[in-house]
Amino acid sequence: MRLAAAGVTPTQVAALLQRLLVEPVFTAHPTEATRRTLLEKEQVIGRLLVERLDPSRTPDEERAALARIREEITAAGRPIRSLPLAPPSWMSSRMCSST
Repeated sequence: MRLAAAGVTPTQVAALLQRLLVEPVFTAHPTEATRRTLLEKEQVIGRLLVERLDPSRTPDEERAALARIREEITAAGRPIRSLPLAPPSWMSSRMCSST
C-alpha cells in the first residue's frame, strides 16, 4: 500500500526484485557439533590442498579440486550463494492493490 501511495508501479517493484541477491550466512555456534563439523571441513580442505601437489593431475581434476575447496569454505560459514529473485507471477497484479 505504501509503495502504491508513493507512486511505485508493480513493474518497478518486479524489476527491483529481479536485481536483488540473497546471500544467507550461517555462523558457527560454540557447540561441540559445530566445532566437530568445522574441524572435519578443515581436514577435507587440507586433504584437497595436499592432493593438488600431485603433478600428474589433469586440468579438469585441478578445476574440480578448486571447486570442491570453494564449496567446503562456503559451507563452513561464508555466504552460500547468490540467488537472483523474481517475484511470483501473481505478485505483479496484486502489488499495488488497496485491498
